[in-house]
Amino acid sequence: MSWTFLVFYPNLGKKLNGFLACCIVLHYKMEAVDFSFLKDKSSRYYVEDAYKAVSAVDGGWAFLKEFTPKENEGFMFSRHPMLDQINARLDDSHSGASYGWTMRQMEYIAKHGLEAFQKLW
Repeated sequence: MSWTFLVFYPNLGKKLNGFLACCIVLHYKMEAVDFSFLKDKSSRYYVEDAYKAVSAVDGGWAFLKEFTPKENEGFMFSRHPMLDQINARLDDSHSGASYGWTMRQMEYIAKHGLEAFQKLW
């Protein structure tokens, strides 16, 4: 699986129609992960979506490997710039419960590996 991002910087680069503009194309390639072992379609969708989101953030997996939400906050109420970047790439159809559950799955994958996660199911 791969994504191509176009990042627009209006004040850098060539002058176009009176504006300074610079576009940078970023191409990110990620190996597809088969989550078909998750039989519930909604759970599989949320895990796949979050896996892509964490993978798309530079340092996302390293962050989740080290990050532990505060006891009374969980992921739902935690504030961190890395979480903001991950959250910006997630499908916005989560409830608070599905978001918390999904991010705990990502935390488990980050700390124990994908193979260990698959064995849970």
